[in-house]
Amino acid sequence: MAFWRARALPEGGEFYHGAARKGANALRSDATYMLVRKFRLSSRQDIEKVLRKGKILKTNHFSMRFLLNNLASSRIGFVVSAQAVRPAAGRNLLKRRAREIIKNKIKSFKKRYDVLFIFSKGAALLSFHELEEKIELALAAAGII
Repeated sequence: MAFWRARALPEGGEFYHGAARKGANALRSDATYMLVRKFRLSSRQDIEKVLRKGKILKTNHFSMRFLLNNLASSRIGFVVSAQAVRPAAGRNLLKRRAREIIKNKIKSFKKRYDVLFIFSKGAALLSFHELEEKIELALAAAGII
């Protein structure tokens, strides 16, 4: 593959040189694959608070901890340990799938929650649709959606 080969962006029209070297992410012009910052549970103190005080709902593939917050929006966090899913690519795939599922469901949350998903070994074997179904059932069982 030529290093300086120009590639068209998926939207067409513009070209980006060196995209072959930088990988597939270089072709993305917007960050639609990411969860909006206001919906991310990212600070260490907030995650520890959810772990300490949150309610727990366990399934075969993940445990979900959730806690009511008094913010303007719900926040979601994902934890996939290296022991649960061995290659980093598998961990990243699992988190990308879960973020996409949550991105479509977060507007239907009844109240404002901090939710932390902690995935276990079996979660990496699930297809997107199976994972979507399990997350949906867990959110409904917890009364979040």
